[in-house]
Amino acid sequence: MVGLIRDLRCALRMLRRSPGFSAIAVATLAVGIGGNAVMFSILRGVLLQPLAYPGSAQIVQVWLSHPQRGQHEVFSPYNINDWAAQAQTLDSLAGYGFEEPALLGRSVPVRMTDVEVMGRFFETFRTTPVMGRTLTPGEEEQRAAVAVLSYSAWQRLFAADPEIVGKKITLDRGPLTIVGVMPPTFTFPYSGTDLWTPPSTDWLARGRNSGFLFGIGRMRDGASLEAAQAEADAIAVRLRTEYPGPNRGVGFRMVRLQDQIVGGWASRLIMLTVAVGIVLLIACTNLASLLLTRANGRRREMATRAALGASRARLARQVLTESGVLAIVGGASGLLLGYGVLRLLVNSFPAAIPRLGNVRMDASVLLFTLSATILAGLLFGTAPAFSFSPSQIIPALKQGGVQSGGGHRALRRMLVGAELALSLALLGSATLVIRSLWLLHRVDPGFSTTTVLGMRLSLPDQQYPDFASRAAMYQRIVDRLRALPGVTSVGGTNDLPFSGSTTGTSFSIVGR
Repeated sequence: MVGLIRDLRCALRMLRRSPGFSAIAVATLAVGIGGNAVMFSILRGVLLQPLAYPGSAQIVQVWLSHPQRGQHEVFSPYNINDWAAQAQTLDSLAGYGFEEPALLGRSVPVRMTDVEVMGRFFETFRTTPVMGRTLTPGEEEQRAAVAVLSYSAWQRLFAADPEIVGKKITLDRGPLTIVGVMPPTFTFPYSGTDLWTPPSTDWLARGRNSGFLFGIGRMRDGASLEAAQAEADAIAVRLRTEYPGPNRGVGFRMVRLQDQIVGGWASRLIMLTVAVGIVLLIACTNLASLLLTRANGRRREMATRAALGASRARLARQVLTESGVLAIVGGASGLLLGYGVLRLLVNSFPAAIPRLGNVRMDASVLLFTLSATILAGLLFGTAPAFSFSPSQIIPALKQGGVQSGGGHRALRRMLVGAELALSLALLGSATLVIRSLWLLHRVDPGFSTTTVLGMRLSLPDQQYPDFASRAAMYQRIVDRLRALPGVTSVGGTNDLPFSGSTTGTSFSIVGR
């Protein structure tokens, strides 16, 4: 222990005598280790951590699949009910759709995101509300005027009122009684959800051909995704036989919810993690080369120590201690830098990556950063530590001063070559990505968006229950907008181009 303390003091003195070198080394390590800490935090929070629902590995997103159209589609409520009645591998199955009602009773109406649910929706997630209760299957079937608030809506719109349960709120479709508040971890299907309600209209009246519901289910404990999918395929065959018209050529597709949420981000995050890992390797290679050059200037010092009785292992320990001090300071700086960058990403771009809002720097990230720091210290400190040989004592003492370091020249060349190869590989990959993004940005969409203003409108079903009344109201809106000064043309559509909507409408050709 005394020897280690002595080595630490000597290492600190050496670093203080070379402040420029120390600052460059610490900054280089901080960028490499900080970047890896950020990517490990994101990789763990997005891909590795389970969802915030008990037994989340058993929750699946379910789709209506149509091989001829090559896409996943939404369900009719009849599909949900028929599948739920026959499934043995599923513990629950539910459907949900979206509405955007206006919250009234305020100086300005507030648009809310309402998820209307049917089936055993809340049982699928097994999440206990922080206040009150969730919806019951009976309330969903009877279209009861009740609602469950999200935690964010409870705080943002109702000032976290502790007596909110049992109170009524007024939407543009009528009054609702609040029966519960969900915890902050429950935001399904996405973080902007404000409330969950039973269906506001009779969904079954739309018929079997009307598909508008997303499906969510939970497999029974112990059931595999393969077994559940095989059963879903068998049920789809039976439904195609019983109801050949609406179910012609369709099947059921199941995807684990976490895979559905993460989507194609897994490969992208892994690629970014590898790239940041290469940055750390480049930093370590650069530092190893610098330390070898620095060791060449200390040949007389090392020769004097060896002549006084220091063994090669003792000299190596001194150099490794200096490298370790550099690594620790660089790792601590990298951790602080990574924390700041991660907070900036999470606060500025919460929707850029799925589950990014759940990313934290916890104990596992600290352990990873410590491991990366130790590994980095060994990577760039080993070569300088064992670069001095006892056979060099007499020549070093005779010649003195800074030597040319011919014995190190080949090793330095190897390090420079490795650093150049890694840098070129990283630069080439980054150039390809930037070029792809630039080409995508320059793609001509086929229309001009200059001086075009878009807006979203939603009409309450209670006031506009049929197609004719809704079409008439939209026509009045279009006419009034067209009459405004400066407006040259007005149009309406279900989905704006490039809005990210997955809404689709199918059609059939008679006789084909």
